[in-house]
Amino acid sequence: MPLTRKTIFLAGYLYLVFGAVCYSQDLFAPFSSPLAKDGGQIFGQAVGVTSIVFGPEPKGQPEVILFSGLLEIRKSPVLSLNSSQRQIAIQFDSRSPSGVVLARSAATTLGFVKVAVDPTKEFRSVGILTEVPSSAHHGHEAANGTAKLYLVFEPGLDFHGPAFGQLRNAEAVELSGHIHQIPPITKPLKLSRNMTPDELIKMMDDLGDADKWTGANDHPIALIDEKGQTQAWFTPYVHVTTLTGFCGDGVDNDVDQKIDEENGDNGDDDHDGFVDEDSTCPK
Repeated sequence: MPLTRKTIFLAGYLYLVFGAVCYSQDLFAPFSSPLAKDGGQIFGQAVGVTSIVFGPEPKGQPEVILFSGLLEIRKSPVLSLNSSQRQIAIQFDSRSPSGVVLARSAATTLGFVKVAVDPTKEFRSVGILTEVPSSAHHGHEAANGTAKLYLVFEPGLDFHGPAFGQLRNAEAVELSGHIHQIPPITKPLKLSRNMTPDELIKMMDDLGDADKWTGANDHPIALIDEKGQTQAWFTPYVHVTTLTGFCGDGVDNDVDQKIDEENGDNGDDDHDGFVDEDSTCPK
């Protein structure tokens, strides 16, 4: 399946049908779980695909890239709306409890780049989950979600593209999703070294109604360096992400017959080309 805007939409944030793992609806239900009622945070193991054009104009060849790593999801307590719907605010962060920024690793043809929630704008990387009232008739809770992310990019040691220190998006990257669990876990993904973006998108597409976030911007989003110069662009719509699970969940999240084998420290400890996709919790 070629990577097109149509296939990205069909793929449909940040996950798959390998392994017979069932997560408790009570534990992760968007509105009735303890995490929803009381608020709190959890580290999800994000994987996904995005696309960037390097250069001052968004007209070059896009770099369609895979990324993975830990993402903190904070939930406020559930709020009841006048319409009898329920709603929850969420916030995203990339810092560990010790303050270390957990950078998701993104593979491009120009080498690796590191991406994290921008710590200077963490309170602006937020989302809203609004209950779908009819979902109760189908025996589960569901929510329509919208989110805005402000990110920071840094080149990896092997990056040989345009020189930059850090790149940030001044305009939010917007995401939308249809969510059944918080964090939006689907099922373990059979991840492997050298898999292509098309292969990962196909795995997500095969999940059907699984929880994913997809890009919602209808125009390129500039990535700006420390001098205010545009060095790259997010491509419209080309973003899809899900979670393989959450840190320390005791599940083989990447289907390699190992459990929690990564150390939650930005490293590819199991040498499969993905970072912290099946990880203990960061310290």
